[in-house]
Amino acid sequence: GAGGIAYLGKNVFIAPGDTRLLNGYLDEIALYNRALTAPEIAAIYNAGSAGMCRPCAAPPAGIISLWKGEGDAADSLGANNGTLMNSAAFAAGKVGQAFSFNGLNGYVDIGSTLSARNKSLRTIAAWIKLNSLSSKNEPIVVEIIGGQSGAVDLPIRLQLVVRADGSLCMNGRDSD
Repeated sequence: GAGGIAYLGKNVFIAPGDTRLLNGYLDEIALYNRALTAPEIAAIYNAGSAGMCRPCAAPPAGIISLWKGEGDAADSLGANNGTLMNSAAFAAGKVGQAFSFNGLNGYVDIGSTLSARNKSLRTIAAWIKLNSLSSKNEPIVVEIIGGQSGAVDLPIRLQLVVRADGSLCMNGRDSD
């Protein structure tokens, strides 16, 4: 089926009129179709400012998309390119440049190529730096909404948020 809607730094369908936008930075956002092992997570962390794939002879196993934020919103793997919206910009990041969001109106629109219906999405990895914590959950890396089965839109959602206490939370909902 067709894709849904996907964003970096934006959370839309909470309640009518309650769109939440990230106030901070995202760098090296990656989606994988498998769970990463503890040594793989440690390797990403230990790579630090060298980056997880700079350069890669071959992309890491199971990676679906990688947005580096190096002056554009391109997916380094070429399948899910994004578009900077409104005040989204670039600033110094953990690895080169990062996406910079002011919490007012900026985000990255990934469009409809990703689908929450893709049940193989297992891991979201990113460097995250917040300018401040909110009393509400903040959108962080990815929100993928919907998808289609034939001509029927499905209310499916995958998202990674930072809670008001600073902890990370991965949410998923499926109507099946």
